[in-house]
This record gives sequence, structure tokens and C-alpha cells, in this order.
Amino acid sequence: MLLCTPFILFLILNGVLADSNDSSCPPGHRVVLENKKRSCEPCKDGFFQPEKTQSGMCKPCLNCDTVSGSFVLEKCTNLRNAKCGCREGFHRVPLDFSICRCGKGFGLTKNGDVAMCSKCPPGYFNKDYDKPCQKMTDCKDKRVKVPGSTTSDVICKEKSHPPVASTSASTKAAPLTLVNPHQEQKVTQKPLITTTTPQPNEPKGKPPPNTSSESHFGLGLLMIGIAGLLLLTAVTCKLHFTPFWKKKRTPHMEEDTFCKPVKESGDGIHSSLHLNPQP
Repeated sequence: MLLCTPFILFLILNGVLADSNDSSCPPGHRVVLENKKRSCEPCKDGFFQPEKTQSGMCKPCLNCDTVSGSFVLEKCTNLRNAKCGCREGFHRVPLDFSICRCGKGFGLTKNGDVAMCSKCPPGYFNKDYDKPCQKMTDCKDKRVKVPGSTTSDVICKEKSHPPVASTSASTKAAPLTLVNPHQEQKVTQKPLITTTTPQPNEPKGKPPPNTSSESHFGLGLLMIGIAGLLLLTAVTCKLHFTPFWKKKRTPHMEEDTFCKPVKESGDGIHSSLHLNPQP
């Protein structure tokens, strides 16, 4: 017991000396130096100090920006900072609780210095922050490809061109007919006025005339003409070359028909004729 008494006295004296040398101020105050003496002074309005400090400055309070849609939840005191909230339609900005933003799908409007954020009505959209709502595109005679929403506009289809042949009264071209290559014909198109009311059992189109028989007939005449020309050529050649061929063969025939020479023997009338023998 006697051994513990000096240790207890040491701790008590050390605590008293520590308190006498402590120059920090309590929460809500700051340290002030006057005539080289330290003193504590409460924080002014708009500043706070949440803990004991040896600093001569208090922290500034958070200023809620009512123009951007923020409002004060808790006022600032010398002990705690202010707390801000966002009005309906606004969203808090990360890392900055004093500013709120009007989000996508909502439109920003102002009533004096006070900002208002409300959801876009039907037919309007907003895809950016802190922007008013915009009216959606009117496709009119075009068809809607993708419907719009509060955050996106309507996408319209491309306008299609009307078909050439329609059910209403229109001008049609007469069907073309095939043209024989051996005949020159001019094909013209005459406009025909038709109506939407179809006639019963009305033929939709006339088949083109068949020209195969005409082609065959012309081909037959051509072949007959060629055959006649060949026959005429053969007859002409025969009449021209036959006399020449006969003249060429005549000398041989005359040599065979000539009589051999005879030699007379003796004198007078009664002399006999002797054939001259061949050498």
C-alpha cells in the first residue's frame, strides 16, 4: 500500500499540470490571442466548430442554393453545419449537398428566383439536366417507328413513295406487242383511262399475237428460193461446159474411123489394090 501512494500522487499532479497547459477551446468556439494571452471566443453567425480546437478559425456553414432547387433542412449553428434538401423533382449533386439538379424526364421552370422541377406532361420530353421540357416531333402523315417517352423523342419512319399502279383512276400504258425482226413496225403507247370499278369477266390483258407461223412461212420461202437458185446454177453450168467437152473428144473419134492407105500393084485397070501394111 505504501508503494502505491507515490505513484498515485504522480498521476494526480501530472493531470493538474496538463489541464493548466491546455490552450484548446471547447466546441462552438475559437482561440483568440489578446496581449499574448489565449482566450476562447464563440463562432460568429455562418460559422461553426463541432469539436474542441486550438485553431483561431471556425468552419463556414453550408449555404443551400435555393435557385438550383435546394432548401434548408436544418439551420447552421455554432456547433453543427446546416443540412440541405432537394425539392420535388430535383436530385442531389454528388459531393456537393448544397446544389440540386432537375433530372431527365423533368422540366425546369422558374417562379421568380425559385426554381421548380416537374415531370414532363404527355407529348413532351427532356433528355438533359436542368432543361425545360420539349415538345415531341409530330410525324403527321408519316408512321411512328419508335414511340417517345419522357426522356426521348419520337422517331418517325421515312415517308414511302406512292405506288405507280393505284386503285384510283389512273393512266395505264397499252401492252407492248412483239415485233418481227423482218418487219419494221412502230409501237406506240396510247393512254387508256381506267376506273376503280372492275367489270365482271373482263379480260385483264390480251396475249401478244403469235408470229411463229409467219416466221416459219418466211423461212420456207427463203429455202425454196435458195433451192431454185442452186438448180438454175447447175443447169447453166451443164449447158456451158457440155459443147466444150464434146469438142475435146472429137479428134480421137476421127482417128478410129479413117481408112488405112492402100497401095496399087500392077498397071492398068486390072491392077489389084493392096493394103499398105503397118510399119
